[in-house]
Parts: sequence; structure tokens; C-alpha cells
Amino acid sequence: RGLIVKFYRKAHFRARIVQENILKALFKGNRLDGSVFFSLLTLRLRGLIIFNRGWWSLTQKGRARAMLVIRRHRLWEAYLCFKLNSDPSMVHNSAEQVEHILNEQLEKELDESLDYPTKDPHNQEIFQRPVL
Repeated sequence: RGLIVKFYRKAHFRARIVQENILKALFKGNRLDGSVFFSLLTLRLRGLIIFNRGWWSLTQKGRARAMLVIRRHRLWEAYLCFKLNSDPSMVHNSAEQVEHILNEQLEKELDESLDYPTKDPHNQEIFQRPVL
């Protein structure tokens, strides 16, 4: 039983990462190819994206979710640079991973510890927490 549960959790987490990366890509205006077809269907069923006139786009709910993932990414970059004095050119890959792990409580703690920043180390806006 433990092995099956562990396998399921790992597969679910990997699927969530793919789905969150799709939301970010659509938020940034990127086009998607067919390699993520099943993830696109899942996001559509969850009401996060729609297919209209040959293009995938975010719903209001999907846009809020994408903004949350991007917010967590930028908060983590800010934390690494402003609190740990990391080089801004070296923090992106770490943030790409951590953005999927941060929960609401850790996000709030990061925000508070950074005194509620509005810009990340790359001078990109850190969004306010969207209403989900």
C-alpha cells in the first residue's frame, strides 16, 4: 500500500508541475504544441483554460492560478537575493522548482520576511496574491 500511495503522489506532483508550467506559458503569451495534450485537457476540465478560435487561453481562474505560480517564483528569487545575497543570475532554476512546492503559509512567510516586496531581483513585478 505504501508504495502505491508514494507512486500516486509522485505522479500527481509531476502532473501538477506540467500543468502549472502550461499556465505560466499561456500567461506569458507562449504557444503550446501537442506534446502536452492530456495536461491541456485536464486544465480545460478544471476550468483554467479554454480553446477558442484555434488557440488555448487562460480563463479568469487560470490567470489567477498562473499569477500565483509566478508570484511564488519571484518571491523565492527575491528571498535568495535579498536575504541570502545570491547572485540574481543564479536563482532562476531554483525558483523554477520551488514555485511548485511553496504552499500558502510559506508564501506568506516569505512575503512578510521580505517586507512585502513589489519587485523581484530582475525588476519584475511581484503580483499581489490573487483571489482563487
